[in-house]
Amino acid sequence: MNIKDRMIMDDYSSNKESYIKLGNIVHGKLTSALGEADIRVMGVEHNVKDEKTIESMLYKDADRYQNLADITSVLTVKIICYFKDEVDVIAQIIENSYFIEAENAMDRIYVCKAYENSGYDEDVCDKYFEIQVKTVLEHTWSTINNDLGYSEFGVPNAVKKEFVRLAGLLEIADDEFVRVRDDMKIHTEIAREKIVNDNADDVVIDAISLKNEHTIYLANN
Repeated sequence: MNIKDRMIMDDYSSNKESYIKLGNIVHGKLTSALGEADIRVMGVEHNVKDEKTIESMLYKDADRYQNLADITSVLTVKIICYFKDEVDVIAQIIENSYFIEAENAMDRIYVCKAYENSGYDEDVCDKYFEIQVKTVLEHTWSTINNDLGYSEFGVPNAVKKEFVRLAGLLEIADDEFVRVRDDMKIHTEIAREKIVNDNADDVVIDAISLKNEHTIYLANN
């Protein structure tokens, strides 16, 4: 390891606890903001890269990293949402919460830093971190890729066609989940309206109609 990389690793070791602290703060702030916006997510995850991973990044891309601040993914935060059309809403929450240094719109990765005078402790205010926004299916796809090692070595030509096909199917599935959710909302509204107007004979008996009828009964008694 050359002198530059050794200095970066020493800086990492000195600042690791501050990154862990920052991760906990960001996790709490984003979880709270999502709750206030009434957005249910599968989870908010955060991770501080270990020493071995940082060393590997320096080895593979030595010219890119001149100091620790150039490694914007030392701390990575992932927001995993259920529906594709919630991504833009979550992106707006991120933009309202943090200074965005750079944005990769295609991969929904935001390089962030806390705003000045935002109440964060001094030891975490100057640190960049990344926030990624993915749907459940995108998160699953990414995890499988990482486990298979293709994110590191690239997709072999022999299976590239299959990967493209699977990626397309997942995108279609994401769109279909949104459609099903919207259809459920419409079905719920129609069932509720019929029950309120005493046209329950026209309502198909299912979990939604029974729930609506029970709710209306409690409201009127």
